[in-house]
Amino acid sequence: MFEVKNKLRSIELIRKLELNQFPEQLFHSGEEEKIKKFLEKYPAQYYAVRSKRIVGCKKNNFKVPRDKVLEEQTKFDLFSISVSSYNYSSHLILIGDIKISKNNEVWLIATTNQEFTGKMAEQNPEFNLKTTIFDKRLNQIPKFNEIYEYIVDHKLIDVIVEFAYYDIPVGIYQGNIIVFEIRTRF
Repeated sequence: MFEVKNKLRSIELIRKLELNQFPEQLFHSGEEEKIKKFLEKYPAQYYAVRSKRIVGCKKNNFKVPRDKVLEEQTKFDLFSISVSSYNYSSHLILIGDIKISKNNEVWLIATTNQEFTGKMAEQNPEFNLKTTIFDKRLNQIPKFNEIYEYIVDHKLIDVIVEFAYYDIPVGIYQGNIIVFEIRTRF
């Protein structure tokens, strides 16, 4: 078991565990040339620009048009830029947070709303369950079995996984499940 106390550790472990994610890179203020190279390498209509110092930072923006990224990044000193999930919103099946514990408990907050981010799903969940893996209500959660298998296969038991499930392959490993963040203690 590993511990994830902050966003930087989450990024590190997502990469180390080879979890599917949208292309993302960490930057410090003033690294415009590195940012331009990232945008060239991963062309998209929208990007997410978010603080890596402040959890839930109000300045985070998950739908920044490509031509506004350099302007948007000036709000932060340590931040990440990633290809935004908004590029694939019409393909979203489910987004939210899930935790499967070693004693078969399931905690799930999620929605099928294609316009929601993970944070929005937490604040206005369509599904909000604290139950066990044997609860038949889980059959009503779109793609729950696939998400459960992904968590077990990647040894993410007792870890909160902020995820999205898409009906097309997306991300750096071209899978249906994207992991935005993993947490154990923050």
